[in-house]
Parts: sequence; C-alpha cells; structure tokens
Amino acid sequence: MATKIHMSSAADCGSRTIGNVEVFGRRTSMRLEQSYWDALRLVAKARGTHPNIIVSEAARLSKGSGASLTSAVRVHLAAVCVADTPSEAEFRHQVERVRMNLSFKNRRITVFLEQFFWDGLTEIARRNQTSLDETVEWVATNVPGATSRASAIRLAVLDDRLTNLAKAA
Repeated sequence: MATKIHMSSAADCGSRTIGNVEVFGRRTSMRLEQSYWDALRLVAKARGTHPNIIVSEAARLSKGSGASLTSAVRVHLAAVCVADTPSEAEFRHQVERVRMNLSFKNRRITVFLEQFFWDGLTEIARRNQTSLDETVEWVATNVPGATSRASAIRLAVLDDRLTNLAKAA
C-alpha cells in the first residue's frame, strides 16, 4: 500500500487519555486518542476560541443522534480539518455507528465505527486501489500505538485528512 501514515507522536498517538472539558458550561471528561486532543487544541487556536467551544459545537451538531460525545468530537474535528462543516442532519448521519464485517489476517472480524470514518477509509482504499479488508489490515499494523482497530482507522483517517489539507495549501 502506498499511503504513508505520518502520525504526530508515533508511540503515543493512539493511546487514549482522559481530559476534562465543558459542554455548554457543564464539566465532563472524555477519553480520546492523543492525536485528537492535539487536533482539538489546533482547531481551537486556529479559530481563536477555547477547546470547550469546539466540543460544545460537536455536541450540538450530534444532538438527537444517539452518538457519544467522543464520537461526535472525533467526527467534528476530522471534518473541520478539511473545512467540511456538514449540516446538522448530515452530521447526525456521519456520527452513526455502523457495523462492518471484514477479513483480518484470514479471520472474519466485526468493527463498529462512525459512518464518517468508514467513508474516509473507503476513500483511502479507493485511492490506493486496495480492498477495504487490505486497507484495514494495513492500517491496523501500521498506525503506531493504536489501542484497537477502530482507533487505528480513526487515526489513519484523521491523518489522511490533515495530509491532504497540507498538500492543498
């Protein structure tokens, strides 16, 4: 597979850390991969606002979708990184968790992931002219520090979006 994964801090980019945020003024905690905490700070800085505002924006967009706050924040940050701010209805569709059955190292596996990340992974597979199974296997073995296949896919899609954004600039 030709794609390179350029993760921010190779060893710990996939490790999930707990951080405190405020959503509409109420304090809560989230457990996100370090790359997403970094992206949250970068997006907030670029917009001249506080990370809590970005988190509240993601929560507002996902209201009524049944998505967790962490799912909403991951999708929102990856979408914002490509200047793709979807409508509330589209965002609710993108944060829906979808079950996908795949082949991984000659075994059938099931991965639950937000629609946004399946779409991103499908785009990576299409661009590299590989199957979704091959792409998942490559991502799962080449994203450093990911705690699960789902985490590896989320990180790979975020990295792909940021890489494409940098190329376009």
